[in-house]
Amino acid sequence: MITDVKINEALKKLYYERGYWGDKTIADVWDEQCEKYGDRTYVQDDLGTKLTYKQVDTGARKLASWLKEVGVQNGDVVSFQVPKWADFCIIYLACLKVGAVMHPLATNLSANDIDYVINKVQSVVYICPTFFHKTDYENQYHEIEGKLGSLKAVLLLDKEFPAHDENAVTLSKVLSGYSEFDGPCPAHSDDVCCILSTSGTTGKPKQAMFTHNNILFSERSYTADLDLTPDDVMWMPSPLNHATGFYHGLISPMLTGSRCVLQLHFKAAEAIELINREHVTWSCGATPFVHDLIAAMEENGTAIPSLRFYLCGGAPVPSTLIERAAEHGFLLCELYGSTESCPHLRVPRDKCLEWDGRFSGIAYPGIEVKVVDEFRNEVACGVQGEEASRGPHMFCGYLNARMKRSTMKAGSILAIYARLTKRGACASTVERKKSSFAAVRTFPHVKSTTT
Repeated sequence: MITDVKINEALKKLYYERGYWGDKTIADVWDEQCEKYGDRTYVQDDLGTKLTYKQVDTGARKLASWLKEVGVQNGDVVSFQVPKWADFCIIYLACLKVGAVMHPLATNLSANDIDYVINKVQSVVYICPTFFHKTDYENQYHEIEGKLGSLKAVLLLDKEFPAHDENAVTLSKVLSGYSEFDGPCPAHSDDVCCILSTSGTTGKPKQAMFTHNNILFSERSYTADLDLTPDDVMWMPSPLNHATGFYHGLISPMLTGSRCVLQLHFKAAEAIELINREHVTWSCGATPFVHDLIAAMEENGTAIPSLRFYLCGGAPVPSTLIERAAEHGFLLCELYGSTESCPHLRVPRDKCLEWDGRFSGIAYPGIEVKVVDEFRNEVACGVQGEEASRGPHMFCGYLNARMKRSTMKAGSILAIYARLTKRGACASTVERKKSSFAAVRTFPHVKSTTT
């Protein structure tokens, strides 16, 4: 149970005063959006499942009843290993309704990986498919169930295959046999509501914690200047256990009352068909997705006229790719961030073609970014240093991790570092650098990055 996370009180006070943080949880915001857009489609996958806001809410309330029945309390961790299925939304929302901490996991984790992360975060419930993409998750769980002492219950997703054990608890049984939970969300907006695993490039994956306020500020900032309406459609090819897939792919559309289309296995030609069929207007993901998309259009003579922009992170975006995207009718705008600081720099759409890949972006309003030397002193223009970022979006620490240099606190300026050269108001990305806090990239040209 996670109940004792420390938040920097001075920054907390500032964020509330400026309206960056508030008293509403994500569950509260969901209820408001569901009331407004209940009959509109919220999420669909390419296996044929399409769910409205109301249908997701109904399913989540039934699953929440089961979570309460098995003893889940406010602050308990629920780990779920779910493919890019629309059902993911029922699960994450059920967790929010009972105050549980969401802990989405990659579908490629092995039995040993699951053993490690569940014991690391002390999950009380584990949710996984019966079978998916060559992996029997039900049998994989049974290999290690004796090592998972914190678990109170396991739920199997029988979307594609029935459970081996006819007595196993499955999502279909819960949705058909439980009444809807109608209690209030017991969480506070400053409570931890989600744990995302880092990539593990510097060792074992770290478990980054986020509060409701962290995520809501992040996604409101992310969408603030995108001019999104309930009629917009997001295409999401990224996994849902990552910030891109989960926060940008599902939370952001929810905040605008719009729709997300999930693609289970990315193939460029199929993605083009999907984008055209569903009239997708925007997307966000890694550089390889959009590279392959453009290459497929050029090879096959196809087009995606409904797509207005693609927000691109994870690797530098070359000017040639930006120019090719423009030739196909959409803007390719770079983002920069990390799991822990997601994101903090972006190229505004009105600067996309003007900057043409020279910069990775400017800071979002409310987020501070500066370049410092090894002693944490800000460097002069033209001098290479480390990037330091802080803001209301910043994760509030790693769960059960002892830091080498400092105890992490929400809004800490020691959260993310990258090598940069300061030159004004923009940053551009070149290579990756490791630190004791996070895996980050280096910037050769940076102007001032202030709020």
